[in-house]
Amino acid sequence: MTDDVNLNRLEEQFGNPQWGASALSRIALLKPFEERQRQELYQLGRVLHVKPDTNIVVEGEMSRGLYFLLFGLVSVYKTDRVGGQMVRLANLHQWDVFGELSLIDDSPRSATVVAAQGSYLFELSAEKFHTYLESQGSDAQVAFYRQCTWELVRRIRALNEDYVLAQRMLWEYRHQMKQQAKHEAPQTFRREPEK
Repeated sequence: MTDDVNLNRLEEQFGNPQWGASALSRIALLKPFEERQRQELYQLGRVLHVKPDTNIVVEGEMSRGLYFLLFGLVSVYKTDRVGGQMVRLANLHQWDVFGELSLIDDSPRSATVVAAQGSYLFELSAEKFHTYLESQGSDAQVAFYRQCTWELVRRIRALNEDYVLAQRMLWEYRHQMKQQAKHEAPQTFRREPEK
């Protein structure tokens, strides 16, 4: 019963633009916007309730828009190009965001996102976002794209660190396998030539 009461209270908050603006301030790409602008952006979007095992976005599709997890849990999957299997990359929790790159480019979705449990998401279409951004003038546009640049640089630095760590782990694993093979290999004795 307590969970239902908390969920009802949360659902009431979803209708409040001030609460929405505060929630959107957690998204790095939207930080340059003022409180009023985040309220307006929140009113342009919509809150979705998705059931467990629902595909929210599918890798390769051309949909565009940002999703912000207001409540629940979703899983991010990427197709392994060699084996064709879906590999889980991450679980996203309350206040996590996905799909934000589609606000910048027209590329297909890079991963599939599935609701791991019943979840509430804020969805803002790229079309509505860009129409709004253009209406705010060049200063808002420059601030947004500057923020995008900073966020992309942060991500590239994180990817570089992850790459170096992954290479180190692969090297250590390979080294361990070589050492293990060396110790497990049957010993062959060389016969001394007769004199």
